[in-house]
Amino acid sequence: MIEYSFLFIINLFFIFFFSSIERILNCYDHPFARRKIHKKKIANFGGFLIIVNIIIFYFFLYKNNEISNQDFFFITGSVIFFLLGYLDDKQDINAYLKFFFQIIFILLLVFFNNDLLINHIHISFLNKKILLGQFSIFFTILCYLLFINAFNMLDGINLSAAIYSLLLLFFYIRKKIMLYLLF
Repeated sequence: MIEYSFLFIINLFFIFFFSSIERILNCYDHPFARRKIHKKKIANFGGFLIIVNIIIFYFFLYKNNEISNQDFFFITGSVIFFLLGYLDDKQDINAYLKFFFQIIFILLLVFFNNDLLINHIHISFLNKKILLGQFSIFFTILCYLLFINAFNMLDGINLSAAIYSLLLLFFYIRKKIMLYLLF
């Protein structure tokens, strides 16, 4: 319970000092790049808030010896993809280079955690199961890349990514999946 209170206080701190923190960290997306459509700088501090919450939460899980391999790979993947996105916002990384790094990171995550590998496709309404066999790694990488790209594009439409994330959250609550992340 103390952990959740601490996270709540940290988030209140971020809310009250949001402008000051983003100014100090210079967390802005500037419209200089040719692929940007906004006219003035926009704060891109939300990802930082999410990753800080994830790191603090998992620190408490680790401290209480409640962290699993799955949790470790979740936080590692989250931090890696956050840093890649942050660097892309700051340095405008070449799309091919970013794509290459995403493939490498997904490969590493799947290699170290087989639970992330998609081995089969189950079509429930046909009661059909398609085994992917040797194509499972390729299919898994493709699925993760498509999701990352789609979510990134969704983020450009105001509040669409937030609404989609809330829908996922409600799905997780309904299915009772990773309920501890809700805190």
